[in-house]
Amino acid sequence: GLCAQVLRDAGTNYYRRMLRYHGAANIGAILPWILDQAIGSREAQGDPAARKNLRRMRRALGRWIGRLPLDRGGSPLARLPLYEDLYFSLVDTADDVQFWHNPAARLEGRWDEYPTDVAVLLISGWFAHHCAANFDKFSEFRKRLSRPVALIVGPWLHGPDMLEATVAGDCDFGPAAALAPMHEVWLGWLDNFLPANAVVVNALPPVQYFLMGTGPGHRTPAGHVFHGGTWKSSSCWPPTDAHQIDFYLNEGGLLSRNPPASDAAASTYLFDPADPCPGIGSSNLQVVDAPDFVLPGPRDQRCRPELAACRGSSMPLSSRSDLLVFQSEPLAGDVEVTGDIRVKLWVRSSAPDTDFVARLIDVYPASDDYPEGIALAICDGILRFRYRGGRPRGSLVTPGSVHQIEIELNPTSNLFKAGHGIRLDITSSAWPQYDVNPNTGALPGEATSLAVARQTVFHDARRPSRVLLPLIG
Repeated sequence: GLCAQVLRDAGTNYYRRMLRYHGAANIGAILPWILDQAIGSREAQGDPAARKNLRRMRRALGRWIGRLPLDRGGSPLARLPLYEDLYFSLVDTADDVQFWHNPAARLEGRWDEYPTDVAVLLISGWFAHHCAANFDKFSEFRKRLSRPVALIVGPWLHGPDMLEATVAGDCDFGPAAALAPMHEVWLGWLDNFLPANAVVVNALPPVQYFLMGTGPGHRTPAGHVFHGGTWKSSSCWPPTDAHQIDFYLNEGGLLSRNPPASDAAASTYLFDPADPCPGIGSSNLQVVDAPDFVLPGPRDQRCRPELAACRGSSMPLSSRSDLLVFQSEPLAGDVEVTGDIRVKLWVRSSAPDTDFVARLIDVYPASDDYPEGIALAICDGILRFRYRGGRPRGSLVTPGSVHQIEIELNPTSNLFKAGHGIRLDITSSAWPQYDVNPNTGALPGEATSLAVARQTVFHDARRPSRVLLPLIG
């Protein structure tokens, strides 16, 4: 009897892209979610003291980051063993083992089990958990389903106001970002295809997506940067006029279409897991009411004293010695980037296991409203070294050996305007969104010590590190 579905930002593989992300545990999503489930549980209803302590922890998550990784019995979750066990299962099950193959968490690999006569509307956001997964579903469903499949992607976080929100992170996208009232979109789709023999009217285009960044960039009365944007549509994904272009990391911190010189020196930094680089904003978080803990969505890459991971600092992240910055010259004209983003790096580490984080940034020039400009994070990704190449079970590396790795960033659609810069940041943590690698070869929850890792990123003619950007036109 299933004729039509509306699926709002659901995933395909929660191990590879959500609860964990290419090996790293997404603590910024897991911990608030587990606490929310525990607080509303039947067990907490019957234990008012436990519920009170869980709520207190949820309201002040920033105070807990110094106690991460959590120990069993070391938090209010201990009063609710079912939820404590689930938390540690998600955080500590690092390999892609049977635990992660539950059909509820893994549609990937089961495409042929899906009914073929269902009309499916997919909804996601550029800063939502499952953006990449929804493009996967769109592609796979279109191959197999006999009825229409459509996808809507807006400038939204994973949350209940998708389709209607106009603000995410530090950005205001303007009233155009609210595509339509949610119930109109949902019921409109179902009305088209119920009953099964209904005459289809007002069918949506295959892909509707919001191109961000067309706004003038002033500060709004609410304190957001008016990033703006406009809706576009396409018959396929990626759009037919998108072309993957290599932007190379060059000596001196330049991001350029020119390949690096043969004798270009490598870039190095020290990654100390006792002083991890904060993650400020992300395209892999949901709406989280914990401003001292994590900040979802597009954010200026500057510390906030109220963010616990910043330890009272208000300096830009680019001032840290454990973060590499590669930035283009100011753009002579507008550049539209729409599609999937990949970062390919040639790297070496002194550690047997470590992490590499990449973040694509839209750099605003100085203005009256923003005298120091803005470094606006657009999308990001992480790779735990032991899971390089997509291997399901971790494999340590020989310290000092050179490897080519690929970091998947969330898909995006952003207009980098004339005068702006395209920037790629490379570091080794995004704390506390992702658990911090101890650099010893031990998993974070099992580590008894920490080690400082010397990280090297090569960018010469023989080892050309680069970011692949899908340019339109």
